[in-house]
Amino acid sequence: MLTLSVCFSLARRNRMSIPMHLAYQRCGPYSPLSDLRPSEIRYSQDSISHKFRDGNFLTSTFAQLISGKLKVTSLPNIEYIGKDGNFYVTSGNRRLFLYKHLEKAGFLSTIIASKSSSSEIPNFTTECNGQHVVCRAPNVEDQIKKIVEQWKKGEDVTIWEAAPEPPSTRNFASNGWSDSDSDD
Repeated sequence: MLTLSVCFSLARRNRMSIPMHLAYQRCGPYSPLSDLRPSEIRYSQDSISHKFRDGNFLTSTFAQLISGKLKVTSLPNIEYIGKDGNFYVTSGNRRLFLYKHLEKAGFLSTIIASKSSSSEIPNFTTECNGQHVVCRAPNVEDQIKKIVEQWKKGEDVTIWEAAPEPPSTRNFASNGWSDSDSDD
């Protein structure tokens, strides 16, 4: 159970600007929000696409996140449920994929995730208990490793931003930046 002071602590750590009355509404004592490490959350699908519905590639989104051009907090929270003693993502397998790589790179340690109001996981296809996911396009993981190497050397990673349309940091979903699991 999150308290108001914990919520403000989470908001500060994740660089969120939440007015006091909204923070209480979002993170009050009965809030469905949790501060979790991406590595604590399991995938619900066995594979993901290499791009979001609007055509933005995972690699370009990753480059924008790790370079700071796009903030993690500007993306919608992933949703999860508890199942068999584990947390499984119900919405956001592709975002979870990116967050796990950002955590591995040392860019972030936790994310704020929303507990799903549903007790079911749509399109639950994982055969490995959600421990890993396969990207259906070749070389995505290799490209992400190269981006991380460049970022750690202080090099410009924005060269990877070859997305069809630049993402809006104001409203992820309204611009088609959806990783709804219905198409994965």
